[in-house]
Amino acid sequence: AQKYMLRVAMLATGEEAAEPRYKAGVATFHLKQFDSLIPIWSRLVERYPESEWTKRLKGELDQYGLRLTPDGKAVEKKP
Repeated sequence: AQKYMLRVAMLATGEEAAEPRYKAGVATFHLKQFDSLIPIWSRLVERYPESEWTKRLKGELDQYGLRLTPDGKAVEKKP
């Protein structure tokens, strides 16, 4: 599912890419591929800052041990 969602996110041309990017991040987390997770969600936050999926992610970052960078444009591990 992770690879499929990433492919859909890359092929989508607009706001519809936000949902598969979010879901690819969730799948990546469950696969324990944490180094891959951060770029996936950082791209979501950067490209679709007003998306409902970005808003959902921002509310859930703490449970994944992550946070937004100070500029709010990327995701990073909590110290």
